[in-house]
Amino acid sequence: MYTVDFEIGRVVKELEDRGLLDDTVIIIAPDHGADQLNRHGKSRLYNYYQEVLSIPLAMRIPLQFQQRADKANPKWRDNQNRVTQNVDILPTVIDLLGITEVAAIRDLAGGLDGKSLLQNLPDDRWVLSMNQNVLRPWSPEGFAFTIGKKYKYIFFDNEDELYDLISDPGETTNLLTTNRSEVNALY
Repeated sequence: MYTVDFEIGRVVKELEDRGLLDDTVIIIAPDHGADQLNRHGKSRLYNYYQEVLSIPLAMRIPLQFQQRADKANPKWRDNQNRVTQNVDILPTVIDLLGITEVAAIRDLAGGLDGKSLLQNLPDDRWVLSMNQNVLRPWSPEGFAFTIGKKYKYIFFDNEDELYDLISDPGETTNLLTTNRSEVNALY
């Protein structure tokens, strides 16, 4: 962490020295978390639990970009504690730059999977996480849906799992084995 912090500090200092800091949006986001404790006995590539999927997103947005965002949607800051995903970064940058009306950008943005973090995001947003696509087949197949901040559904190696992330943040009790009616209805 020290090294990452140090290197980010070098970038910020260089931007300051060149007089570019107030014109530069800084976004820091890894592509996955790290399960240093091996809580679920799965490597990163086969792990759909929060220790790998829940990652930090840090943004430094200069005042001029914040003001543009405020004019477009005064409630954009409410998204700070909502479920987001890395595919939200590009639509957010497009909105921050104010280039959504450029025809080529509008066409590109219309085909993106993510949502701009400057738009209103629902509290119960479903986020899909998967470790494969048409360019990168993987075996065994798997995916996860994070349902707001409350639930996580995992399908991996032909097994279903459902967790209550509020009461069971460590994802230790598969709700699908409890036979509770509300769980069955959600499933």
